[in-house]
Amino acid sequence: MRKTLLVILVSFLVVFYGTWFVFPEDVLKSAIVDHFSYGDLSIEIDGFKKGLFYCFDIERLTFKKNSDVLMLVNNVHSKINFFKFFLLHLDMLINGGSNDEVIEGKISIIDDNISGNLIFKGWGLENIGAIKLFGINAKGKLMAKISFDSYNLQIEFSVNDLVADSIILKGS
Repeated sequence: MRKTLLVILVSFLVVFYGTWFVFPEDVLKSAIVDHFSYGDLSIEIDGFKKGLFYCFDIERLTFKKNSDVLMLVNNVHSKINFFKFFLLHLDMLINGGSNDEVIEGKISIIDDNISGNLIFKGWGLENIGAIKLFGINAKGKLMAKISFDSYNLQIEFSVNDLVADSIILKGS
């Protein structure tokens, strides 16, 4: 009885961890890039490293529109829900940022559908390329809550210590 239980436990652990080790880093990295790239919008990942327990780290995540940098996020750490991973549902808990800039939240990818909630705290407006693309030349600390799915996007934001040199709204 004990041997059978031990064999079942070891088999479960082999399947549990073996599945994660079978997927090469390049496959995971390209899957993330493919799901987050759409039309003119794309992401680039630098320093992708897969961890032991269904997690990975990204040194730098760059969001772009064509060749314009919209935002840089440094030191992203993400954990993947193991049980949903087997069902090809990618649930990621995200923590990242640098210095006083923090990003945290959850992103879910199921087939071609994506949804999530992200919170940005302490992001300097001068460091966000998307702000400059809209013609806003300002400094201040951004706090934003973003909720999205494949069809909807909701953004709530506030800016502390705002100093605006010029604001000329333009589309691109």
